[in-house]
Amino acid sequence: MLFLLYNDHNATSSADMIDNELLQEMKALFIKSNKYTIKNIDQSMNHGLLADAHRLVHTLKSSALLIGQARLSSIAYEAEGLLKANTQLPRILFNKLEKELTRVLNELSTATQGDSV
Repeated sequence: MLFLLYNDHNATSSADMIDNELLQEMKALFIKSNKYTIKNIDQSMNHGLLADAHRLVHTLKSSALLIGQARLSSIAYEAEGLLKANTQLPRILFNKLEKELTRVLNELSTATQGDSV
């Protein structure tokens, strides 16, 4: 019985390690995928391409939530609702989205650099 408990513990530790590795990969992909997201959203809105801006914000909302960035996801959710209704984002909301995405990207970049050292 003790042997089985030991194996279960090792299985859990392995699963946790794999989950952590997957999360780190997702965070690295988030950084890579969102370097130009704000610029692309802004350009889409400036050209009246609100459906494109909506798609970008929708993707940002979902991917932020996947890596545990609920605040960014919440701000993106608010922006998504306006864009879905074919409404330009107020500059204050756009700035809030930009500020939070920048904060998240900086935080993730610092954490990623720390993991690779």
